[in-house]
Amino acid sequence: MNKPMSTRQVRNAVKSLNLFLVNGRDTKINGDFRGSYGFITNAAKTIFVYYNTESSCLLSLADKILVRAARSDRDYTGGRNKFVEPENFLDAVNWYFKNNCTPDKVQSI
Repeated sequence: MNKPMSTRQVRNAVKSLNLFLVNGRDTKINGDFRGSYGFITNAAKTIFVYYNTESSCLLSLADKILVRAARSDRDYTGGRNKFVEPENFLDAVNWYFKNNCTPDKVQSI
């Protein structure tokens, strides 16, 4: 099992796409690092993408990152869940911004 991405790693990765990390936090349980979560947005703050790098206990989703559209930087329910491999994380995030996706738009796809 690979070590999940930290908030700092996500922040540095999305900078390459000219995007910003908002409300990013590391997940620690009993002092043990488990991953990170937060929102990625563009400069205009018109599109938000929620991510969570904490590994799932479900074997088919282990080591995958949760990505989904959100209405704001406080919307933890958002659109449909999409689980991606860590090497495809930036491509998945960029897809939401290239296609101008909001939760309502993603639900209809």
